[in-house]
Amino acid sequence: MNQQHFFKTAFGTEALEPNNRYYFEIRCLKGSNFKIGIAEAGARSQTNQAFSDTKLGYSYFSAGQLRHNSKGQGPIYGEAYKEEDVIGCYVDLIDGIIFFSKNGQTFEDAFTGPELLGKTFYPAACCLTRGESFELCIPLIED
Repeated sequence: MNQQHFFKTAFGTEALEPNNRYYFEIRCLKGSNFKIGIAEAGARSQTNQAFSDTKLGYSYFSAGQLRHNSKGQGPIYGEAYKEEDVIGCYVDLIDGIIFFSKNGQTFEDAFTGPELLGKTFYPAACCLTRGESFELCIPLIED
């Protein structure tokens, strides 16, 4: 197995609990192959793959696409991003909505539906190539 070319996931430690709204940011420090979003707790045991390759995760891929339960296909969304970009993730667990931003520019709803309700999620991000890095900012609950 080529240890340099498969996604590796990191998860935030602060739970995103049902019936709240959250916002967090990921700063892409180095690289161009990222997936940023949220995942259910069950995905936390699968760190050697992208969290959104399974039905447990929802992400905005750096190629300007969405990913959920798919390794390679998803709808076009927002725009491509890379190192030095800051990606925001807004998670509404009251109305069941996730959307993203890039460097302060907000995009339309990415994921919506009742499947986002009543579950606990965690911030998640992954990168593909050795040496790529990102920084997770602390999630904030909406007042």
